[in-house]
Amino acid sequence: MAYLIVHFDYGLYLGSNQRTRYWSKIPRPDLPPAVQTFETIEAAVAHITSWCSGNIPSAYTVSKIEDHGSGYVFEEEAVAKGYRGWLACICEGPLRTLKSAP
Repeated sequence: MAYLIVHFDYGLYLGSNQRTRYWSKIPRPDLPPAVQTFETIEAAVAHITSWCSGNIPSAYTVSKIEDHGSGYVFEEEAVAKGYRGWLACICEGPLRTLKSAP
């Protein structure tokens, strides 16, 4: 088992690249196809509190998911576990995945 970070407005935390954080509900042309996971709740919370953006850790939840020990979960796996697909909240019709996004 592993843990992922969820924000009500931003969706699932997908990971980061330098100073940019990727979220499943924030449209970007370069969304990663997977969710970053953490080995423990404490590691996920420590990751949140390491962000220097004035965020409020209580605005996030940490949720349990199986990740096969890989450190990530692909979108299809997250959807199968009941999470919404990337950008699902702003797209009409079926869930849009990175593979089918224009």
